Amino acid sequence: MDAEASTSDAELIRRVYDVSDDVKNSQDLSNDVLARALKFVGSNPESESAIDQSNNPSAAFLRLLEIPLESHFDEQPISTHFDLKRSRLALRLLVNSANRNQKFKNSLPNSALRNFRALLRISELQNEVFILLASTAEIVHKVFALNPEYPCLIGELAVIFESLTDDSQRSWLSAFFSTIFEKDYGFLATAFGELESAEFTALLNCLEVLLDYSEHGTVIKIHPNNVQFCVDLLERILFELHSESASSQLENIQLLLQILANASVQKTEFNQQLCKTSAALELAIKIAEAALDAEIVLETEERQRNPSILSPDRPIRPINPRKAVVLENPQLSLLSSTFVLTNSSEEGRERKATIKQAAVICIGNLCCECRQNQLVASKCGAMLAVLQCTRRLPSDKPFITKWSITALRHMTKDCPENQQFILEIDDKPSGIIDREKLLKELGMDFNFGNIDTTMYGNVEADEELLAELMALEEEEKGGKASSSSGNKARAQAAASANVLADARRVAMADPTAEVAEVDDEQLEGDDELLAELSNLVGGDGHSHRSAPPPQKAPAAPPIPPRSTSSSSANQAGGVDQNKINELKNLQNVYRELVKVSKSAGEDAKSRRQQRAVDKITELIGKLEKGLTIDEGEIPPAPPSLPNKPAVPAPATHPAEPSIRSAAAPSNLPPVPSRSSSTASASSSTVPSSSSSAAIVGGDPKAEIRAVLIRRRNAYVANGKAAIKAEDKAAAKGFVDCAKQFDEAIAALDQVSVDEIDLNEIPPTPPPYRKKEEPKKASNFVEGLEQRKVRYMEQADRAKQSGDDRKSRMYIRMVGQYNDAIKMAKAGKPVNVNELPSLPDMPPLPPQQGQPPQPQMGTAIKKNQAAMQPQPSAGKHAASTSGDLEFLIQRQNEFKQAALICKQRGDIERAKKYLTDAKGFDPMIQAARAGHPVSIKQTPIPPQLQTSSTALQPKIVTSTKTGTVAPEAGNRSDVLSLLEKTLIEQIQTAEQSRMRFTRLGDVGKVKLFEGWAKTAKQDLLLVREVAKRRDIAVPKFHYEMRQAPSSHINPDLAEDALELSILSCRDVPLPSGYEMHHASIFAKYIFPYPNDNPQGGKTKTISGNTSPEFNETIMLNIGSGKTRGTKVLRVLKRSPLKIEVYQKGGLLRSDKLLGVCEWKLDKLEHDAEMEESLPLKEGRKAIGGLCTMRIRIREPLGDAKQQLQHVKWLVLDN
Repeated sequence: MDAEASTSDAELIRRVYDVSDDVKNSQDLSNDVLARALKFVGSNPESESAIDQSNNPSAAFLRLLEIPLESHFDEQPISTHFDLKRSRLALRLLVNSANRNQKFKNSLPNSALRNFRALLRISELQNEVFILLASTAEIVHKVFALNPEYPCLIGELAVIFESLTDDSQRSWLSAFFSTIFEKDYGFLATAFGELESAEFTALLNCLEVLLDYSEHGTVIKIHPNNVQFCVDLLERILFELHSESASSQLENIQLLLQILANASVQKTEFNQQLCKTSAALELAIKIAEAALDAEIVLETEERQRNPSILSPDRPIRPINPRKAVVLENPQLSLLSSTFVLTNSSEEGRERKATIKQAAVICIGNLCCECRQNQLVASKCGAMLAVLQCTRRLPSDKPFITKWSITALRHMTKDCPENQQFILEIDDKPSGIIDREKLLKELGMDFNFGNIDTTMYGNVEADEELLAELMALEEEEKGGKASSSSGNKARAQAAASANVLADARRVAMADPTAEVAEVDDEQLEGDDELLAELSNLVGGDGHSHRSAPPPQKAPAAPPIPPRSTSSSSANQAGGVDQNKINELKNLQNVYRELVKVSKSAGEDAKSRRQQRAVDKITELIGKLEKGLTIDEGEIPPAPPSLPNKPAVPAPATHPAEPSIRSAAAPSNLPPVPSRSSSTASASSSTVPSSSSSAAIVGGDPKAEIRAVLIRRRNAYVANGKAAIKAEDKAAAKGFVDCAKQFDEAIAALDQVSVDEIDLNEIPPTPPPYRKKEEPKKASNFVEGLEQRKVRYMEQADRAKQSGDDRKSRMYIRMVGQYNDAIKMAKAGKPVNVNELPSLPDMPPLPPQQGQPPQPQMGTAIKKNQAAMQPQPSAGKHAASTSGDLEFLIQRQNEFKQAALICKQRGDIERAKKYLTDAKGFDPMIQAARAGHPVSIKQTPIPPQLQTSSTALQPKIVTSTKTGTVAPEAGNRSDVLSLLEKTLIEQIQTAEQSRMRFTRLGDVGKVKLFEGWAKTAKQDLLLVREVAKRRDIAVPKFHYEMRQAPSSHINPDLAEDALELSILSCRDVPLPSGYEMHHASIFAKYIFPYPNDNPQGGKTKTISGNTSPEFNETIMLNIGSGKTRGTKVLRVLKRSPLKIEVYQKGGLLRSDKLLGVCEWKLDKLEHDAEMEESLPLKEGRKAIGGLCTMRIRIREPLGDAKQQLQHVKWLVLDN
C-alpha cells in the first residue's frame, strides 16, 4: 500500500510539473491535486528528485503563477471562496517547490514579471505573493534586472511597504529588500535614476526601517556601497538645493540622516564610509546648524510680533546671533529659510524637529569611539551646536535633550581636546528674576551686598570665632606645616582654643562655681596666663611682653603604655580591665567628635569617626571575652583627646612605651583659677597635672625615635638570623620592614608629632625561628592524617580569635578527612578531588603506593630503578618523536612556500611564511629535548589550504541522478556527482583537521591531512577527465570509514558559555488576558558563580503567545582548573533557571507566567545542548514550552572521543 501511495505521489508531481510548450492549461489541476502536491513537496524530501524530472520547469513555474489570475480579470474581486483557496494553494505550492529544489527556483521565466505585478493588485493574495518574493528574492533580482518593467515592480513594492501595518507582511517584504540591498552594490543608485520621486522616497523609508536595530532587534546586512550612495546623495541634495524643490527635499534629508544615524551603529560594516572620511559628519553638522539658525529667526520674529510674552520681573534673555556658517553658505541659508517657511504647518514643525534630532543622533553615533570624527566635530563647531540642542523648545522632540547629552558624551569620551573645550566655555549666569527691580516696585529698598553682615554680623572682626575656626582647621589638617609664620599663628590660635575649652571643663565640673568676666585687656596683662600659654605652645611663640619662665611641674610616674598581647592579664587568660577602660575613654571621645561633626554638617568626617567608634566597640567585645587584640587595629587618638586619669602601672619590669602613647598629643594642664571656688573645683574634679607634666616636660620625638630604632634593630636581627638559616623569603620581609623604619626615622625630623601616622609602622617582631619543613608522608593514609592535623590547627586558631564561622567550616573539613581515612584503611578508593586542600599542602602519595622500604645505599637504589621497566617513558618518547616529525614537516612546508613566493616576486608574503617557519624552532628544540609540545596554535601551511574558488563545482550537468553507477549512462552527470562528493569530502577532512589541531592531536591531524590530499588528487583527476573526451570515466567505489570526532566549538573562547534563548511556545496568559494583551519576556539565572549568579532578561515580544526571542548571551565560566572543577560542581548541583513574565504597566508589576529549570550536567561530556522544556508553576506543568541552546568550547569533563562511520568515495585508478 505504501508503494502505491508513493507511486501515486510521483505521478501527481509529474502531472503538476510536466508541461509541454504548447499545452499550459491548468484546468486539469484540481484543488485536491494542488493540496496533495503541496503536502508532498512540503513534507517529503524525495519530492526534490521528482521535481528534477520536470521536462520544462519554466513552463511549470509560469503555469502555477497564472492559476490565481484565471478567476480575476479586469481587477474584479475574487468571486468565490473556491477560487481564493485554489489561488493560495497554487502560490504556496510555488513557494515550497522553490525552497525544495534550487533548479526549479532558477527556472523563473522573465515573462513572470507581469504576473507578479498583477498579483500585487489582489489584496487577498498579497501575503502569499510577499512570501514567494522573499523566497526567490535573489533569483527575481537577477532575472528581472534587465526587464524595463522591473523598476515599476520595485516602486510598487516600496510604496506598499510604506503603507503596510501588518508586521507579518512587513517582515516578508523586509526579507526581500534586505537580500537585494546586500547582494546588489548599485541598487540604490539604479533606483534613484529609474524610480519616481515618491517611489524612491518610499524605498529610502524601507532602508531606514531595515537599518533601525531598535525596531526589530536584528542586524540587517547592507552592502557598504549603498550606504556610501546615501552620503553622496545627501551631499548632492544640499549642493543642488533651490527654492522650488527645497520643501519637497526635506523628507529625503530626514530619511538620509536617519539612515546614516542607524548605519553608524554598525561601524565594523561601514567603517570606510563613515569613519575613514568625515563627509557624513560634516553634512550632519551643517544640517543641525541650519535647523538652529531657523529657530533663532523664528524666536526673533515671535518676540517682535508678541512682546507681551516677556515677563516684567524677569530679565530679557538675549537671542543668540544667527549662525555665520549658515549665512555664508547659500544652500544652508535656503535650507534655514525653508524650515522657517514650513513652520506654519504642523507637518512642517514636526519635520524640522525630526531632522534636528536625527542630525544630533547622527553626530553622536559617528563620534562614538572614533577619534578622527571627534576632532572634526570640534573643528566644525558641533560642540556648541549640540549644546544648544540640549535646550528643548516646545516644538522639539521629547528626547532631544537626552540625545544631545549622549552626543556630547560620545564627542568628549577619551578626547582631551574636546573635554578642554567644554571646560573653557564661558558660563555666564543668567538670573531668573530681577530681584532689585521687583523689590523697588514693592516699595522695599534692600541691599543684597550686605546680606551676610545683616544676618550674621561682622564675621571677620569676631576674634573668638576666628580662633575657634583656626583650631578646627588645625585639627583637620593634622598639624601640617606650610610655612614658619603660618605654623606659629595657627599654634597660638589652637592653644587659645584649648585654654578656653579647659576653662569650660573646669566650670562644668562644679556648677556652683562662677567664672569672672575678664576683658581682653586684662587677659593681655596677665603674666601668669601668658607664661602658661607659652608652655602650651611649646616655647615657639613670642609675646609682646617678657614672660617669666614657667614653673616646673612636680615629677610623676609616667602613663603606662597600652597593654600588649604579652601582658600579665592576657597571659593569665583573664580580662584586661585597664585596656577596656582605656578603649572606652577613647570611644567616648570619638562619639563626642561624631556629634560635633554632624552638627557642623561634615558628613565625611562623621562617617570616618563613626567607623572608629564601631571598631573600638568590636575590640572591647573581644577583650571582654578574654581574647587578644592587635594593637595595630586600635584607632589613633584624635588631636583633641581630653585628659585621662592615670592608671597605676602593673608590678612588673618597665615595658617600652607604646608608639601610640608616644604619638598622642600631650595632655594639657588645666587653666589655673583666679578664685578659690575655681581652685577647689579644679582640685576636686580635674585630675592632677603631675602625670601630664611628665609628658610635657619630655621630648615626644625622642621617645618615638627610640621606639622606632629599637624595633628597627629587632627586624634587622631577625633578618640576619633568617639569612643565616638560608630562609631568603623571610629575610627579604624583615629587610623591607627595616627600610620602613628607616623612612619613618628620617621623616621624624621634618614633621610634627601629630603628622605621623603610626598605624603604618609594624609592631615589634617575635624572635625569628625557622619554619620546620613538614614531614613527607610515607603513604596515602599518613598524608591524609597530616592534612587532618592542619585543619584541626586552623579550627583551634579560628576559635581562639572568635571567628565561629571559620571554626565550624574547618571542623567540617576535619570530618571529611576522617571519612577519607576510614575508606583508605578499608581499602576503598578515595576521590581526592573532592577533598579540600590548602595552597601550601604537598601532594598526597598515590593510593596504591606501599610504605617505603628501609633506607639503602644510593647506588643500590639507582640499580633497582634502572632494572625496573618504564613503559610510560617509552610512550612519552614515542609521542615526542611523532610531534617532532610533525613540526619539522610543517616547518619545511612553510619554507617551501616562502621559496615559491620569492620566485614569483611576492617578497612580503615570502617574509611572512619565513617568519612562520622560524616560529617552529623553539617547539622543535623542546621536542628534541623530550619536552611535550602543543600544536594548538600552529598555523596551517598554504599548500594544505584549499581556496573557496577551487571548491566550486565546475562540471556542468543537464540533469541530476539520484545515485552513481557505471551504467548511469550520462557521462557528465556521473562526473558532476563525483566532483560534488569529492568537494564535500575535502571540506569535511579540512574541518576535522582544524578541530584536532585545536585539540593538539597530531595523529588525527595527519590522518585527515592524508584523506584531504587523496581527495584533492581525485578531484583534479575527475576534472581532467571531464575536459578530455578520450579518457574513460574512472572506476570508483564507496567504503565505510571510521572517522574520529570530538565535541568542540573553536569559535568560542575557553571561558565563555553561549546561551541562546530561542523561543517560547503557547505561553499561558493570566486570567482575563487576550492574545493582543501579551507582552512576554524571559529572565535567565545562571548559577555560576555561587556568590554572584549571572542573570539578565530578553527583549519583550508583544501580541504573541509564542514569541521568538532568538537572543544569544555570553556568560563567563572561568578558565583553566576552575573551569573543570568549580563550574562542573556548581552545574551538577544547581540548574539554569528560565522565568517567563508578562510585562506589567504603570500601576502593576511584572507577572510570572512560568518557570523551567535546565540541568546542565551533560556539559561534562558534551559541548552543545539544545532542549525544549515545559513551563511549570512549582512542580505542576501549566502548558507551554521554552526552547534554549547552550554551547561551550569543549566539554567540562574529559571529552570522550567517538568514532563516526562515514561513507567515503574512493577512485580505483
